[in-house]
Amino acid sequence: MKYLLRKKNSYELIHRKKYIEKITGVWFWPKGEIGEFVILESVPNSYYDDICVVYGHNNEVAELLSFNIETLKEKNLFLISCSVKNKKLLHIKNKAIFLAPQSNNSLMLLKGKELGFPFDITETELNLYNSPEKDLYQKLRNCFSIPNTIL
Repeated sequence: MKYLLRKKNSYELIHRKKYIEKITGVWFWPKGEIGEFVILESVPNSYYDDICVVYGHNNEVAELLSFNIETLKEKNLFLISCSVKNKKLLHIKNKAIFLAPQSNNSLMLLKGKELGFPFDITETELNLYNSPEKDLYQKLRNCFSIPNTIL
C-alpha cells in the first residue's frame, strides 16, 4: 500500500505516518517522491499492494493523474481531495478511483487539535480512524464515494 502526502504538508509527515499505521495496523516508511507528493509505503510493501491513498489539493491531484499515472501501479486510488475539475481524470483505464465524499465539490478540514490530532483532518479521515472494520477494503468502501470498483 502507498500513501501520497502533498509536499506542502510534509511538516505533518511523522504525525500522518502514525495516523496511517493506526488505521492499517502496519508500519510505513518514506520511499521518495512523485510529482508534488511524498510517498509513504507499507512494510511489507505487499500489504494491500493494489491500494494507493492520495492526500492533496485538487490541482495537485489532477497533475498527478495527468503526468504520473503510469508510475502508480496500484489499481485502486483513494483521493482525499476536493473534486478534480476535469472529470475525465477520474476515469482511467484499469484504475478504480474513489473520491472522498464532497460538499459542494470540496472537503472541509476539521480542527485536528479539537479532535485529538496534531494535524487538521477531513471527515473521511476521521471516519477511517473511527471505523470498526478490520478489513481495509471494507473500511475504505465505507468511507469513500465509489464511482466504480476493481476491488
